[in-house]
Amino acid sequence: MTRIVAEAMRAYAEETSRLNWERRSDSDAWKTGLSKVEKQIAPIVESIADGMYHPSIRGIMTGLEAGEEE
Repeated sequence: MTRIVAEAMRAYAEETSRLNWERRSDSDAWKTGLSKVEKQIAPIVESIADGMYHPSIRGIMTGLEAGEEE
């Protein structure tokens, strides 16, 4: 009986470890994606602030901001 409990605990610990690794991996990918979008948005905002607005920028910003919210 003790051996069965020990085996179950080992299997539980392995699965928990695997799931935690998966979560961290997914989180890293999302953080990388968000960072990329933020880097694309920053110069556009800066250009607008400097008076270089063009109507086509609205579409680009809308797409980037949707990606940022995601």
